[in-house]
Amino acid sequence: MAKKRGVAALKKAYSMPLSEKIGIVVKNFIVFIVLFIVSFILYSLSSAGFWNDLFFLLVLVFGFLSLALLIVWMILKLMKKGKE
Repeated sequence: MAKKRGVAALKKAYSMPLSEKIGIVVKNFIVFIVLFIVSFILYSLSSAGFWNDLFFLLVLVFGFLSLALLIVWMILKLMKKGKE
């Protein structure tokens, strides 16, 4: 006779505290700002066509990601103020 399977216990999803989320966003924001600055410096110093194009692309990507993380950080700060 086949065994009946019991209902699996549902686990609650881990909800990270808001202050921990803010810390992660700030750390990533700082990393991408540093990468943006380094890429910009290398873009301005490079003279070869391939490297110039590569560093320009990196400046665009890191700048966009930095801006996105800045927006997320501002939203999380507003959520924290709203909780208070």
